[in-house]
Amino acid sequence: MVARVQIRQAFDEVLISCGFGLSGIDDALLFRLILGATGWDELADSKEWETIGERIITLERMFNLRENKEHVEDKLPRRFFREPLREAVLSTDQVIHSLDALLSEFYSFLGYTAQGIPTAERLHSLGLNSFDREGYWCQQSR
Repeated sequence: MVARVQIRQAFDEVLISCGFGLSGIDDALLFRLILGATGWDELADSKEWETIGERIITLERMFNLRENKEHVEDKLPRRFFREPLREAVLSTDQVIHSLDALLSEFYSFLGYTAQGIPTAERLHSLGLNSFDREGYWCQQSR
């Protein structure tokens, strides 16, 4: 699923490493490298990696919403709808017929509304309670 790939890529990108350099490095070795660099045992759990990736994606989303980039801007180039996939190893001759169904599934998986807005529950579950629904940081009451 696209969302899972995006979550993992978000985590990998914050490692500030070369994508080609990670080729052939499995998660166990990657953890040892991160542990050596940071000393953070919490990163031994791949679920924590996923949570970090989800936080990144959600914070990016909140920023875009704050800057008036709405879900209608979540779109693909026209050629995805017109040109079948033929040159790939697993050629399918398929084109995307409805992006709306794919976006709905994507938003649902990430815990967003149908308009692509992270729900209050989702923000809470990711520990992002200090952001309001418009993407602005707000002081938490103590």
